[in-house]
Amino acid sequence: MAWWAEDVPTLRDALRDLATERVAQAHAFVPKERSAQLLVMSSSGWSYSGPDAALTVLEDFVAADTKHSSKLGKTGASDRLIWAWTDMATPGFLRQAFSHRETRLPSRAPNLPEAITELWCIDDVYERGWRWSGAWSWVIL
Repeated sequence: MAWWAEDVPTLRDALRDLATERVAQAHAFVPKERSAQLLVMSSSGWSYSGPDAALTVLEDFVAADTKHSSKLGKTGASDRLIWAWTDMATPGFLRQAFSHRETRLPSRAPNLPEAITELWCIDDVYERGWRWSGAWSWVIL
């Protein structure tokens, strides 16, 4: 946020609210004639389609990571997990699945390479995620 906005009394509360919502970027335009309204427009370029759609994104990520699944397959261990960490750089349509407002889990088991027996995914901001194992299905972390 712009440093000068903290010194504008009419914007101070709005800045605090935007920071609470973890808004990454915002712009304030002060018209020549001051308005009594604050308009907030959201645009992010994505839409959330639910946990199954997020799972498809995770499956694609895991399938593309042949280096780690190959290593796991060679270990001989009975439990071979892959860990995915999401953060602010992760597209919102995936991260939304880990929001506290989302209480659903994927409705199906993930399609994983044979070398992987467990999938863990945690979001850095929401501090929430999923764990899947063939032994217990899905769990919210």
